[in-house]
Amino acid sequence: MYGERFGLLQEYLLDRARDPGVKQANRRLLREFGLRRIDDADLDRIDTPTTALCGRHDRVMLVVHAERAATRHGWGLQVIEDAGHVVFVDQFEASIAALRTAVGG
Repeated sequence: MYGERFGLLQEYLLDRARDPGVKQANRRLLREFGLRRIDDADLDRIDTPTTALCGRHDRVMLVVHAERAATRHGWGLQVIEDAGHVVFVDQFEASIAALRTAVGG
């Protein structure tokens, strides 16, 4: 969709994501939307096979946190290389392949 400008957009978004003021604003915005951290007890009640997708370069949900969650809750984990937080934008084909693997298709 962005064509040649995608790399520039990605660099800009990464730069903004690293800014302390932007980080603080994003946290507040998420709280305003009513999004909160999901308690481990709630996650433990998930009884459907689950696989988490995480971008290797995700600055919102770090791979180490995704690994911990997958281990703690017994989930599968697919780390998408060369992707950030929005894996389907960064690596669409790899994301679809990871989903197919997760559902056995």
